[in-house]
Amino acid sequence: MSVSPAGVLSGSLPETFTRSREQNNLISITVTVLRIVVILVGVAWGLFQLVRSIRRGSVRWKVAVPIAAVGALSMTAVTLVGLPLAYQSYSTAIPLATFEATQYIQVGLVLVFAFLIMGVIAGLLTSSFPDLSTPFVPPPAARPASMQSAPPSPRLVWCYVSAV
Repeated sequence: MSVSPAGVLSGSLPETFTRSREQNNLISITVTVLRIVVILVGVAWGLFQLVRSIRRGSVRWKVAVPIAAVGALSMTAVTLVGLPLAYQSYSTAIPLATFEATQYIQVGLVLVFAFLIMGVIAGLLTSSFPDLSTPFVPPPAARPASMQSAPPSPRLVWCYVSAV
């Protein structure tokens, strides 16, 4: 390697370095493509299962929507907590009001898309596992006779009391 008077590097890299670099690039590209393909196949399979479950009517939206709402609200809360960190990347070339508006638009988009994504996931889970909403409710034989026909909120209280 040599440097010309203009500061340009001339010469060639060692052959072992260039060969190992070429091999690493081919391997890393192949691994990346395989990861993307596996993710896309998983997403397509999940959406196919969800559409099939919706058509059969086996998705329990009364259970899926609250699950999706909790997940979306928690993701939005994380985004809101991180807003002060966004000011570290604030470029003074744009007005502060524009920067803040884009941050709040981002929070709104996170809320909407998180709810949609969590809704899809919760819908798929509730249709695949129908007993998902009742893991903490004891079976009817384990409850006293006075709790057999109780509304859901006393059942949850019963589960809490029996666990303590």
